[in-house]
This record gives sequence, structure tokens and C-alpha cells, in this order.
Amino acid sequence: MDQVPKLLGVQITKSHFFHNLLSIVNYLPHASVPTILLALAMLALQTRLQRFLPRVPASLITVATGITVSGLAGLARFGIELVGDVQGGMPGFALRWCRSLSICGLRPSELP
Repeated sequence: MDQVPKLLGVQITKSHFFHNLLSIVNYLPHASVPTILLALAMLALQTRLQRFLPRVPASLITVATGITVSGLAGLARFGIELVGDVQGGMPGFALRWCRSLSICGLRPSELP
């Protein structure tokens, strides 16, 4: 139930199950048609791959297909919201357990 508003391209205030269901039904006329069509296409691809090619990584192929289609077709111009820019590269290195120890601020040459 949590993903349905995202598949429809609407935003609801989350609460208990029946409130969410009623909110989704109320927002259906405002749903983004391109987003619904893309969601249905991705769900169809996912279920067909799982059924007819069970040894193929269906989720991976579905995600890769969505990324490829998004990049090639420019889905944002059709009103489909995208994640936005994602920074590449690895995160910085840090020793999280070392914050409270005074030795963590020392350089290797300063260690005893």
C-alpha cells in the first residue's frame, strides 16, 4: 500500500490502512497518466519475466530497463518525477567507532 501513491504519481498523507486506501481512491482523478502507464509497463515486465524466465534476475532487468528508458526518452518531460542528480563515487572514509578516542585524531607518524 505504501508504494501505490508513487506508482500513481500522487502524494497522500499517510495514516492507517483504510485512510490511505480512501486517500488513494480520492486522488485517482489527479493521478499522472504517464506515471501510471510507466508503472503498469514495469509491473508487466517484472511479472512476465518472473513467470516465463524464472532463472533470469527479473528485478535487476526491470530496474535496468527503467533507468535506460528514463535516460533515452527523457521521462521528466512527460511529467514523470525522477530522483534527480545522484553524486557518483565512493563516500569518504571514517572510523565511526573512533569518535570518542583521542588516538583517532593522530596521524600514523604520531602513534607510539
